[in-house]
Amino acid sequence: MVSAFAVWAISLWVLWTPSSIVQSFTVQSSSVSCHYKSTSRRGAVTNEDHDHDEDSVVPKEQFNSSIDPWNRRQVLSYGSSLALATTSFHRPSNAIATTTDNYLDALVDLPPLATDTCRIFFCRHGQTENNRLRLVQGARVNAPLNELGRQQGYRTGLALANALPVTPSLVYCSPLVRARQTAQQARNAMMGKQQEEEELQALDALMEVDFGPVAEGQRVDDAKPGMMATYARWSMGDVDFRPEGGGDSGRDVIYRAVQAVETLAKAAASDECPNRCVAAFTHSQYLRMLLAVFLGKSLVEGANLVTANGSINVLDVNLSGKTQTVGPKSRLVGGFLSQAPRDFSLEIPKATVVRINEVRHLEGL
Repeated sequence: MVSAFAVWAISLWVLWTPSSIVQSFTVQSSSVSCHYKSTSRRGAVTNEDHDHDEDSVVPKEQFNSSIDPWNRRQVLSYGSSLALATTSFHRPSNAIATTTDNYLDALVDLPPLATDTCRIFFCRHGQTENNRLRLVQGARVNAPLNELGRQQGYRTGLALANALPVTPSLVYCSPLVRARQTAQQARNAMMGKQQEEEELQALDALMEVDFGPVAEGQRVDDAKPGMMATYARWSMGDVDFRPEGGGDSGRDVIYRAVQAVETLAKAAASDECPNRCVAAFTHSQYLRMLLAVFLGKSLVEGANLVTANGSINVLDVNLSGKTQTVGPKSRLVGGFLSQAPRDFSLEIPKATVVRINEVRHLEGL
C-alpha cells in the first residue's frame, strides 16, 4: 500500500524535477461540466455540523482512462488528495451563498427537466441525538429523529411540494428509522395531511455505510483516525478493504449507490410517476460517495462535500440507456495511482448533478 508520505514525495519530485528529466505533457481538459449549485447558509454549515452517519458526466472513453503518470499537475493533485484523506476527513465545500425571500422556494430555480430524463431528490435525514452529540452513526445505529430532525423533515417536504412542476410522485427511504421518519414527515408536508407509514417504500440500496463494530457509536473524534485510514485506502483503489471487525467495503457502497440510482430511475419512468420525479431519503456518508461517482470526482473529493441534516441533493438521470464505465484507473479510486483490482468495473447511468446540499428551506430552524 502506497503511504501518504510516499505519494507526497513522488508528487513533489515530479513537480520540481527539470523538464529535461521529466517529460511533461499538455493537460487535457476534462469534459465534466459541473452544472450544479451548492447552497448553504453563510456561516451556518461548518466542520462541527458534520456527523459521521457515516451538462454531463465524463464520457465513457475518458472516465475509464488512466491519467498520464508524467503529468505533473495531475500527479500532485492525486498526491494531495491522498494526503488530504489522512489529515482532514471533512471540510466544508465551497458553497455558493444564496438567499431567497421565501425559504420554501428553495427548489423553484432548478433547471427544467429534459424530456428524456428523470429527477431524483436525494435527501439526507433530519437530526438525531447521535448527530447532536457527534457520535458515529452508521448502518448499525438505528437512532430516531429528535425534535429538530422532525422539523427538518417537514420543511424538506414543504420545499419538495413547492418544486413545481416536478414535485416527486414517489417517496423512497433507507430502512433505518431516522430516514424513514424523515420521509414520513416530508410526505405529510407534501400531501398536506398525515399519511400512512406503509405508503413509504424502503430500499436497501439507500442504506448508510457500515463502519464496522469498532467505530459505530463512538465519539467522532475518537473514531476519526480509523475512518480516515479506511477512506484513504478506498480512495487509492483498495476497494475491497473493510473496517476493523467487518463492515462495508468501498466496492459495496459504490455498487449499492449505482444500484439505487438505477432502481429509482426505473421507478421514475413508470406509469406510477407521471412527473418522472422521485424523492429518496438516505444518509450523509452514503450520499458523499454517490455524489462522487456521478460528479466524476475522487472519493476523497466526495468526502469533503457538505451534506447537512435535512439537505436536498438533485440528480437528473438519462432514461435513454446511455452509460459511462467506471474502471480500475478512474479518478474515483485514484487515477493512475490506483491499486484497484482489474475486476472493479461498472456501468453507471449518464446523469447530471444539478444541486448539492440545498438547505435554504431550513432557514430559521
